[in-house]
Amino acid sequence: MKQIGEGGRHMVQQRASTQSPQTAYPQQPPGFTAGVFPREHLIPGEIVLWEARPAVIAYVLGSIVAAVIGLIILLIFIYSPLIVFGIIFLVLGSIGTIINYIRAMRTSFALTNRRVLTQYGVFSTRFADCPHDKIQNSAVIRPFFQTILGYGTLMFSTAAWSGGIASRSRSKMMGAHGGVYWFGLRDPAEVKRYAEEVIEITKRQAKAQDYEMMAEVMDAKLGAQGKRPIEERLAKARQLRDDNTITQDEYEQMRKRILMEP
Repeated sequence: MKQIGEGGRHMVQQRASTQSPQTAYPQQPPGFTAGVFPREHLIPGEIVLWEARPAVIAYVLGSIVAAVIGLIILLIFIYSPLIVFGIIFLVLGSIGTIINYIRAMRTSFALTNRRVLTQYGVFSTRFADCPHDKIQNSAVIRPFFQTILGYGTLMFSTAAWSGGIASRSRSKMMGAHGGVYWFGLRDPAEVKRYAEEVIEITKRQAKAQDYEMMAEVMDAKLGAQGKRPIEERLAKARQLRDDNTITQDEYEQMRKRILMEP
């Protein structure tokens, strides 16, 4: 029984890996940047559907403001002891801008047909992921200045109580309470819509694949003589379609397979 189950699972993985994302999923939202997420994190059969880096301004804005304040102090109090504060602000702001720019360039987000993924870190690399079936809902967070500058945060909520994932700092990562944060995301509302559609599609596909795998195991166990009648299998496929577990196209493919079986 165990060998049959593993064989059925292998066939399901083969079908998933050969599926074309262009035909199975909706059109990608703005911000897509091909090749920015490291492929070594992917598992067999996993397809990257959307990937991007955050908006650089989201990371460097604060340090740039500090540097500008320092420059203004230098110009106003050039012959005053207060010039020291200007130098401090300018130096710290400049260093912070460089570090934050590197942080933005080392941060990447990815949505695959199985998971939500994040990699970030300047001096050390951190990687985290969350399977689609663990995501409960998603939300967009856009304070006033982020709305003006055209970026925001997309949060994927999970059922976990702790150990959340944030793409900006260690403290936020530990305090996210199961939330997966994509900080500095361009057009987060469009990415949210796309991600929700992809997650819903993959959940439906997983249910259909589980059904097919169980059907294959049962058919192999019963043998050719004990197979369920074609009418019964067709009725089950129609039920999956009517329950919105599978799409009409998936139903047609399942129906063809059933009718072609001996």
